Amino acid sequence: MIYIKSIVGMCQRRRISLPYRGQLAERIAHLSAAFSEVHDGRILSPQSLAGLIDFLESNPSSGYPDLTATPAGDAYAEWRGPRDGF
Repeated sequence: MIYIKSIVGMCQRRRISLPYRGQLAERIAHLSAAFSEVHDGRILSPQSLAGLIDFLESNPSSGYPDLTATPAGDAYAEWRGPRDGF
């Protein structure tokens, strides 16, 4: 849980250069708490969250994803196109 807090802190303190870093920090914190509650105290994978953040910083035009967790504790990001898209 300490690592999750450090990721959330990095988002909030502008160490992560994403325009939606505050929203991302809040989502990670909420998702982490919910996951831990549902899965008997288990935590989200720090490696998965770090990989997600690395990806988002390397691809800033990807935008803010819908973020959930897999039962194994990995971050799961999904981007949705316009409703009228193909």
